[in-house]
Parts: sequence; C-alpha cells; structure tokens
Amino acid sequence: MLYKSRRCNSRAGFTLLECMVAFAAASIILVVSISVIVEGLSKQAAGEREVLALALARALLDEYVHTYPLMASSGVYSEKWAWYIEEKRVRGLRETMLDERFEFVEVTSFVSLFGSPGETAFSLSAVVARAQAGAN
Repeated sequence: MLYKSRRCNSRAGFTLLECMVAFAAASIILVVSISVIVEGLSKQAAGEREVLALALARALLDEYVHTYPLMASSGVYSEKWAWYIEEKRVRGLRETMLDERFEFVEVTSFVSLFGSPGETAFSLSAVVARAQAGAN
C-alpha cells in the first residue's frame, strides 16, 4: 500500500472559538493602530498650522518694521488668518544721550486661525529703534 488511509479527525483545523479569539485580537490591534495613526496625523496638522502661523507673524513683523508707518496694524490674510500688531514703548535701564534722538519700541505681531476658538494666538516680538520726531 502506497498511501495510508486518512481518517477524518475532528481535531484537525481551528474551532469556531479559536477563530473568534484570533479575530478579536486582530481587531484590537487594528483599532489601536488606526488611533495611533489618526493622533499622529492630527499632531502633524497642528505642527503645520504652527509653522504657517509663525512664518506669517514673522513676515508681518518684518514688513511692519520696515514700512512703518505705512502698513495697517490689523487685518485678515488669505481668509483664514486674523492678525494684528501692537506697539509698546520700551524704556532703557539707564538714560543715555541717544534717548533724545531715538525711541525704542517693542513691536509684537499676533496671528490666529479663524474658527479655532480654543487655539491660542501665535506672537513674535522685536524691539526697534526709531528716530524721534524733530530730532536732528
């Protein structure tokens, strides 16, 4: 006899319970993987928004400093970003002769995304020296 006879063994293969346990384990792994991917994508999107906001704040700050007093102090960019600029006079720690000719101003640009009430505004500041009016 070349072939052994095969008997039908009831233990061959997986039982229904084993298949259900394997399916449940695979489902749990899949759900955890998807949640990790979604969290990573949301953090990436938040990082991209932060980079864009800071780049816009930097561009607005530079433009305001170099074109003062011609530029507006608030506005909307690309129908998504609201921005405004504040100025605050800075007094030195000690008085010098230059105080008669220059004033030092801290210029801060604030940028926030429309429709994101929970998101904070991004800001950048720079201190600039301006010639005082009437100074020779």
